[in-house]
Amino acid sequence: MSNSPPTSASSLLETEDGHLVAHGQVQEEQYGSGVSWLFSLDAQTGDGRWSHVFESEAETEEEERSTILAVADAGDGFVLLEAAQFQAQSFTLRKVTPDGEQSWKQTYEPEAEGEEVTLRTVALHSVDDGYLVAGYVGQGTDSTSADTASALVLKTDEEGVEQWRHTFFDGYLSLVQSVTTDGDGYVASGVRSEPAESEDEQVPVESVFFRFDESGSVSWETGVSGTTDGEMNQQNLATDHAETDDGYLLVGATGNGFELSAWVVAADTSGSIQTMETIEPENSDQRIQFTSVAADDDTFYVTGALGNQSTSESKAWLGAFDASAQLDWSETPGRKQTNQFADVVTTSDGGIAVAGQTRTDDENADTPGEAWVVKLGGDAVATPDSDDTGTTSGDGPGFGIGAALAALGGGALLRRYGVVDDGDLMDED
Repeated sequence: MSNSPPTSASSLLETEDGHLVAHGQVQEEQYGSGVSWLFSLDAQTGDGRWSHVFESEAETEEEERSTILAVADAGDGFVLLEAAQFQAQSFTLRKVTPDGEQSWKQTYEPEAEGEEVTLRTVALHSVDDGYLVAGYVGQGTDSTSADTASALVLKTDEEGVEQWRHTFFDGYLSLVQSVTTDGDGYVASGVRSEPAESEDEQVPVESVFFRFDESGSVSWETGVSGTTDGEMNQQNLATDHAETDDGYLLVGATGNGFELSAWVVAADTSGSIQTMETIEPENSDQRIQFTSVAADDDTFYVTGALGNQSTSESKAWLGAFDASAQLDWSETPGRKQTNQFADVVTTSDGGIAVAGQTRTDDENADTPGEAWVVKLGGDAVATPDSDDTGTTSGDGPGFGIGAALAALGGGALLRRYGVVDDGDLMDED
């Protein structure tokens, strides 16, 4: 059996001083939450700078442990979005310093009462005067009731004090996946569907894209679905969006429960769809889904995964689009059986950085799953030979987070890629 549980990096950010901070988790069990962590890297060399491990704060063995779902830069530290992954009846924002010390902590409860009422949060964004949290309010599990999931956006000030919260789309089951500022308002993207007439009915899911102000008033909304014959493209899933000069670019996936194609949608400033492009897999056994998008002038970098249902293998996906949703280039790197990129950021030196996971199904592997950070372009130096990648930090040899997790069985955590002359990614091993 493996000597260490798998680890994964789920998001990445660049701090004001130009360093990278990755957030991820060690999965201690096959299902359920694990131990969350942050680690900081030098954006030019990839050397580890510092790391912190965050233990669950569950009070009893029966209580589901909380985990870090998202991280936002706070200038002089970081704000962590924490909640239980499955039955979250509340969520917490906690600010920590780069030293890992807590500055403040705020917990948010549902406005409705009842044991079945939950607050499910999926995204956290920093804004000039505070933080935005996106997700949904849930009441039970009945798919025939619109109350089962109501799209939610909540705003706090810089100290985590709640300023407002709004739910959207009465009569729909809905979820907000991403929210950003837009002048004096906000733009959000997510998914919604009408309630099913019975528990056995499979209802089409459409992406939804809308603008609202701080009072919760929606100025425009657009439902987005791929061309369908009643069977194909019944599931239309927007996962992220970015602002363009003339509007917005949405990314996600469209398809059904068995076949998924990557999806990119260009919209103007009023939400009207201008272009809708589908990235089809090469054969019916493959599935493509996009996870995140980041803008750099007129180029939009997108991450995701290309999976194969027959072999259960996957490649990470990284590509660049223009504002009209036209693909410029793409790469599908991989180190082990399953690979994915979960997040992408543009960096202040003109490059990009991506984070994700590479994992093997070999039960005897020393490191079955590793967090993965890749830097391309900008001022980064070439990846050194494998014998020279070790660095030293305050908690031991190697990347600090790897050493900190050694006692938990984390093992090797970080792998890096170099870039060869033709632009392809090259494994440093």
